[in-house]
Parts: sequence; C-alpha cells; structure tokens
Amino acid sequence: MNKLLKQYWFVVLVALVFLGGIIFFVNDSLAGVTSAKKVDGKDVVFSINNTNYTADQLYDELEDQVVNNLLVMSFEQAVISQSVELTADQITDAKLQADELWANYQTSLGDLAESTLDSAMQSIGFTDHTQLDKYFEFMTARQQVIDAYLEANMDAIWPEFEEEYSPRFVSHIIVTIDDFDNITAEEQELMDTIDSQLASGKSFSEVAKEYSEDSSATAGGSLGYTDKDSSLVKEFLDAALAQKAGDVSGWVKSQFGFHLIKTDATDYESLKSDTDFQNAFYAVYPEITGNAIWQEAEKLNIDYHGDTELEALIKDTLGVGELGGSQE
Repeated sequence: MNKLLKQYWFVVLVALVFLGGIIFFVNDSLAGVTSAKKVDGKDVVFSINNTNYTADQLYDELEDQVVNNLLVMSFEQAVISQSVELTADQITDAKLQADELWANYQTSLGDLAESTLDSAMQSIGFTDHTQLDKYFEFMTARQQVIDAYLEANMDAIWPEFEEEYSPRFVSHIIVTIDDFDNITAEEQELMDTIDSQLASGKSFSEVAKEYSEDSSATAGGSLGYTDKDSSLVKEFLDAALAQKAGDVSGWVKSQFGFHLIKTDATDYESLKSDTDFQNAFYAVYPEITGNAIWQEAEKLNIDYHGDTELEALIKDTLGVGELGGSQE
C-alpha cells in the first residue's frame, strides 16, 4: 500500500483537491446560473418530463451527499484508530510520504498549495495540511484492516473470481512476421533458435530478453496482469487463458507475428500486490472496503442510541453488502 501511495502521489493530490473543491465549485457554478424560467423565485437549471430542477435543490442534494460522506469518513477514522496500532516504522514512513506529497503540492500549485490542501484536508475530516502525516497513517491502518478482511475471506472469494476471470501473469516471446504467406528464412531461423534455446534449459525470461521483438523484451517478455477482460488479440488471449501456471504454449499466430506464451502465475499470493490486479479485483468486489470497516466497527459495540437511520446511512455509504456469495 505504501508503495502504491508513493507511486500514485498525483492521484492522491487530485483526489484531495477534488474533495476539497467540490462544494465551492458547484455552489459557485449554480450561483452563476441565469435562467429565463423560475419556480417560486428559484432559477430552474433544467427540466425533465415537466419536472423542474432548481439550483437550490441541486446544491442542497449535493451538500447532503458531501455531509454524509464526511460523516462516514469520520466514522471510518474513529473505527480505524481504535482497531489498528501502527509500528514505529509505519509512522515514520507515513511522515516521509506526507513530506513528499507536500513537496509535490508546492511544486505543482506554488502559493496556492497551502490553502488548497487545507481545504482538501478539512473536507475529509482533518484540520489542515499539517495533518498530512495523520492522513497517511490512517490510510496505512485502513489498508491493514482491508488486508486482514481479505485474508479471512479469500477462500470464499477467490474461487469465484478465478473461475469467472482467469486472472494470471503472462509473458511472451514474439517474432514479427512481415508476410505470413512468405515467411523468410531469417524469420524461421529466429523461431528455431528460440525453440532450441528454451529446449536447452535457458529460462523463458532470458530468451525473451535476447530474442523477443517488442518492448516487453526488456522485462523478460512480461506483459503483467491479464484476465478474460484484457485488451489482447483473441488468438493470444485464448491461448494465454487456456494454460496453467508454468505452461508455455507452442507458436501462436496473431496479426503481430508468432508468439510463445508463458503463464507465469495464477494464484492470489503471486497476484495480490500488483496494481492492475488490484484494480480489476476491487472493480468486481467494491464492497470489500466497506465490509472490512463495518466488520471492525461491529467489534467495537458502537452505540447508535437507537438511531437506526444513522446506522443504515453509514452502512449504505460504506457500501456494505454481499461478497463472494456470503453476507458479511
């Protein structure tokens, strides 16, 4: 998780700026709406099927949504703070990430960095930019809760995901062909050389680095994460998905040339730290985060003082729901 935050600091920056500026932006935009039509003295922004939507109504609805999200963010922070104790190394790392993000803000926004980040931090329940380290501590602890939930539930989740999406790491070696109707002696010789090198016991990645004719050669032929939804040509994808971990295909023809395809790994432990895998996995199971937070909350015996609507609102905003065929 810490590696991802470092790698995608700009995404974090944009997300914080977006959260901090959303109410101001919409309020400012709606305030500038001029409409020839008014209802009860209020400007109509648009109408659908004779139903009018006013600037005040849209702002109120957005404000309610933002307030609800802020409430749930505060709920998350309270739950996480009582559920996870970070190590000294994790706290130090959070401080380093905060310093790095603050430096990037200053580089990107100049004199606007402090006020922009202050607004963003306040919108997610923190005081100002001086609490960036606390934000990263929270995110680190939050990820620990999610990881623990995944480990506890993966036996139920993984078979379903594996069967439906065939997740895997894939590598290849490609020999490009100019004319499939007239394969040259040089092209055939290269394919034969690759076959003999692999037969002699040389590793797939070594052979790919030496002979493969595309940019993946520098990475030992690795194409990274692949599943049934990957944007690969059909012939290649069909062959890649048909294999077990460790398998190497025969030569597979595509519009780009002939490929040898190796399935490097198909198990969760090998895939779990990969960003592309995580994106695909969380897209299928968006309930994971909410379920993990809610599970920790239930351990704390939180008293909602009979306010069932509040409890339902928090669960709904968190996205608590069925996961992997079971109800958490």
